[in-house]
Amino acid sequence: MGVGPADIGQTKVSVYETLLRRIAPAMRVEALASSVMDDSALELAKGADILVGCVDNHGARMILNQLAIRYLIPLIDGGSGLKRLSEDTPLAAGGQVQVVLPGIGCLECRGFIDMRRATFDLAPPELQAEERAHGYGVDEPAPAVISLNGVISSAMVTEIMLLLAGSTIKLSQSLPPIGLYNAFNRSLIAIEPHDFPDCPTCGSDSVLGVGDLAPISIAASIDLETPVAEPIPQNPAITEQQAQPQKAASSTSGSPYQKRRGILSAIGHPFGKVLRILFSLRKEDRNARTHSTKS
Repeated sequence: MGVGPADIGQTKVSVYETLLRRIAPAMRVEALASSVMDDSALELAKGADILVGCVDNHGARMILNQLAIRYLIPLIDGGSGLKRLSEDTPLAAGGQVQVVLPGIGCLECRGFIDMRRATFDLAPPELQAEERAHGYGVDEPAPAVISLNGVISSAMVTEIMLLLAGSTIKLSQSLPPIGLYNAFNRSLIAIEPHDFPDCPTCGSDSVLGVGDLAPISIAASIDLETPVAEPIPQNPAITEQQAQPQKAASSTSGSPYQKRRGILSAIGHPFGKVLRILFSLRKEDRNARTHSTKS
């Protein structure tokens, strides 16, 4: 849509930038054709009001999920495709659309990220080559079907509009559901999201809201033993020391994402109130279920 033969060979972001400028000439657009793990891309992503995931691999999806949880940024993720689970099963076609907010789970605990595949996607080139030599990581055909992409992208745009509209629209369902689309059944079903207290990413003892206290990083070579995401410091004194320079920096640089550090009460972006309410509702619901089970 909006793309022609003349765009062949161009990067996706440059084509999209041209399309946006044609639709709205006064719009300010900044296109960055780089990996989400590049420092420049990470800096821009950490300052976003909404993250929209239109990625085609599990590594990039995991990074966006981590960004959303660590920096308390709403994430709208979508994906579509064709797949045959085995030779004996019929071909399946469809996709999914879901919103990641504090208190309602994330892509990792919902099972939408293949951790083994994500590890391969984020591995250094040398390690990927070694894995391919042993038969893992060979690219599988993943045809893009415009009709599937159109349904999923339209649903994602709707979720963006609902987030931006906030409380001005009265919704029958307060929490954004997980939308599952089955093309052959011609159905789109909504599944209620749930939190997972034991999730190491978004659970009760997780990286929720830690921001730059535990920044996202990636190994540069197979000799590095640094994990994809640095762990949260366990020593309170170390945590306090790391927090002090950030406070000083925020008073001078005023980076948008610095206001998102810490607990939910410190959220400083347009969705702060919404996120606090959702987080509170999920916590009350979990406590109610626990009390009901005990009684």
